[in-house]
Amino acid sequence: MKLAWVLVALIGLPAMAGAEDAPEAEPPSVDTAALAAPKAARPPSTPFFDARYECTGTILHQLRDGELESPVTFRFEVDEDNRVTGAVDRVGPPLDLPARQFQGRLRARHDAKGAMVGGQLKIEWPYTLRGTGVQLRIMRETFIRVGPRINGIAKIKLRTSKHLYVAGNIRFDPTSHPSLDGLVRTAFVQATCEPDAG
Repeated sequence: MKLAWVLVALIGLPAMAGAEDAPEAEPPSVDTAALAAPKAARPPSTPFFDARYECTGTILHQLRDGELESPVTFRFEVDEDNRVTGAVDRVGPPLDLPARQFQGRLRARHDAKGAMVGGQLKIEWPYTLRGTGVQLRIMRETFIRVGPRINGIAKIKLRTSKHLYVAGNIRFDPTSHPSLDGLVRTAFVQATCEPDAG
């Protein structure tokens, strides 16, 4: 038994001595120039709204002169800071509201690749109750395109169209215009918006 302990001690001594005599490992070198260099700035995102949009739709409201809907046309554009400018060109009968300019802001939603797929648009319009404005949801039509099959598996790509669907609600101020007198319920607006080619 003593012989075994002596052998273990003798075998362990050179290993321990070698560990003590070995020079300390140098820390990994650090490229200080790379650390000092500023990080490359992210390229600015390209604004989705690079043209004016022309919208055509309807406002669904309380029964007025035997009608439940009034046609509406409006236009808008959004700058790189998400500021919205535009105008309601026409609200047809029975509401018959005059053309008015508006402004507002867009809160956009983007997909994983940074493409704008929808969002929320709030605009100020003088015919709304207590200046609440109009809240609109914007959606881009998204469809699936199946690419060629590779090893029996087709690659699926999402594509978006150029036009927008817009929907939202309006609380009209019945005192803001004679044609809105007595209109106290929430009205709904829906429209399709196409980029203006001009």
